[in-house]
Amino acid sequence: MPSKTTKRISRKEKQKIKDEADNIVISNTDKIERVSPFYDFINKREQKPAAYNRLLKVGDFTKNIPSYEEIDINEIHNDLVDGLKRISAIDIEIHNGLIDNINKQDEFYKVVAYIIAFCDAKNKYFTLKKIQALDFISNKSRAIIMHDTYYQNDETESEWTYKIGEICFASNIFDYATILDKIEYEMLFLKNQQGENIKIHFCYSEVKQLQKLIEIGEPFSVYRGVLIKPEEMIRGTGKRTEDLKSVEEDYVGRKSDGDEFYRNWNAGKGVSLTLTKETAYFFCYWNLHKRASEINYKLKSEELKRLTRIIEPLRTKEEILRKDTIITSEMIDAVGLNPVVIELTINPKEIVGAKIDKGEGEVNILPENCKVKHYELVNSASIAENCYNTSIRRTSSNKNLLIPFDKNGITCLVVEGKPIFADGSKIYERIDAIKNELQEGKASVYNKEDELINLYRENEIRLPKNIRFDLNATPTKTFYEWLKNPVKKMTEVKRSKKRGF
Repeated sequence: MPSKTTKRISRKEKQKIKDEADNIVISNTDKIERVSPFYDFINKREQKPAAYNRLLKVGDFTKNIPSYEEIDINEIHNDLVDGLKRISAIDIEIHNGLIDNINKQDEFYKVVAYIIAFCDAKNKYFTLKKIQALDFISNKSRAIIMHDTYYQNDETESEWTYKIGEICFASNIFDYATILDKIEYEMLFLKNQQGENIKIHFCYSEVKQLQKLIEIGEPFSVYRGVLIKPEEMIRGTGKRTEDLKSVEEDYVGRKSDGDEFYRNWNAGKGVSLTLTKETAYFFCYWNLHKRASEINYKLKSEELKRLTRIIEPLRTKEEILRKDTIITSEMIDAVGLNPVVIELTINPKEIVGAKIDKGEGEVNILPENCKVKHYELVNSASIAENCYNTSIRRTSSNKNLLIPFDKNGITCLVVEGKPIFADGSKIYERIDAIKNELQEGKASVYNKEDELINLYRENEIRLPKNIRFDLNATPTKTFYEWLKNPVKKMTEVKRSKKRGF
C-alpha cells in the first residue's frame, strides 16, 4: 500500500493513527490467525501428531526444530500471529504517515520468517498464499516475508518448492518498485549492522554493488553453479549422442540465430543466481555434497585418509586445497553429474528478487529473461580453490574460521576452548615431523596432544591490542585484514610470557 506524504504529526494525531491501526488489526485477527499452519490445532480440530507432521523433515534447518516431546505448538502459533499483527499495525501506521516504529519491523520479519521456516515446503506454500491475501500489509513486507521463506527452504527437490518459487517470483505480485524497496531495506539493515563483522562487511559491499548496477540500468553478468547430466545441453534443445561427442539431430539452436539462441537456456535453469562467479563454484560444491549425502556415499581415497589424519590447525593451505579437491572429485564420480558454472546476462529491470545478507549475493530473475553468455565445465581443483577463497563470506563464528598453518606467519591451536597463537616460523620443523608420524599412522593425535600444546605455548604470541579474537564471536574485519598480511602480522605481535601449566 502506498504511504501518505509524511509531515510533522502532533502527539494526539500519532495516537489516533496508532489506535486506527490497532483497530484494523483487531478486526482482522481471525484472518491473521488463519495464516498459521497450526490454526486447526489451536482450535482443537487437529491432534498434536498431525500438527507436528507439518514441520520440516529434511535439510540443515531441522536441527533448529524442537523434538515432539519438547515442542510447544501453542507458543509457535502465538509468536507467528503476534509477529504478523505487529508488522500489519506498523504498515498501517506508515501508510497513514507515522514512521516512528519503522525500524521495529526488522525483529518481527525475522520472527515470522523463522517460524515459517519450521514447516515443510507444502505448508510453507499454503502459509505464503494466505499472507499474499492480507491486503492490509505492504508489498514490501509481503516481499520480505515471502522471499525469505523461499531463501530458507531446503527442500530443493520438492514440487512445493517449485510452487513457492512461482508465487514469489513468477506471479508478478511484486512490481519493480517493491523489489527496489526491498533491496534498499537490506542495504540499510546491513549498514546499521556492519561494524567489525567481516561477513556483514562483504554482504554490504555486494548490496551496494547491486544498487549501483541497478542505477546504471545496463545489462550485467550474473552466475549460476549447477550439476547437469553428461548428455544435457546448457543452450538449445535436444541432447548429446551416447558417445557425448556430437549432437543429436533434434538439436535446435545455433549462434547464427542471434538473440534467441542465447535466450534458449536448457539444462540447469533456475531463478537463483549470484553476483559473483566464485559463489557459483560454491553452489557446485553444495549441490555435489547434497547429492552425495542422499546416496550415502563414503569417501575412499587413501591419500584423503592420510590427509585427514592431520588435524585441521596443522594443515597448510596447500593441504586443505588438496583434501577438498579429492573430496570434490570423488563426489563428481559418485553422483555421475558434471558441475557447470554458467554466466548469464540480465536486464536489471527484470530482477524479481534479491537476498544479499546470507553472503551469497543472490539475485532472482526468471529463466526466460536470461541470456546464456558463457558456460564451462569446472573441475574439482577449481571448485576447491574458489570455495576456499570465499569461505570467510559464509563463516558466522570464529570456531569455524579457517586459519591454515603458515610457516612464515601465525598459526592457532585451540586448547580447552581457548586459542593459542604461535609463531609458525619457530615450530614448523617440529610440526612437519609430527604430521609425518600422523600420516604414516605411527602416532595418533592423542599421543601427540601434550607435545603440541607445549610446543604452541613455548612459542606463543599475544595479539596486538587492537585485535580481538573470541571463539564465540563472529570474525572481525580488523582480525581478518591483519591475518592476511604476513609482514605486518609478524612485526606487530609480542612474544608471550610462558604460561604456567
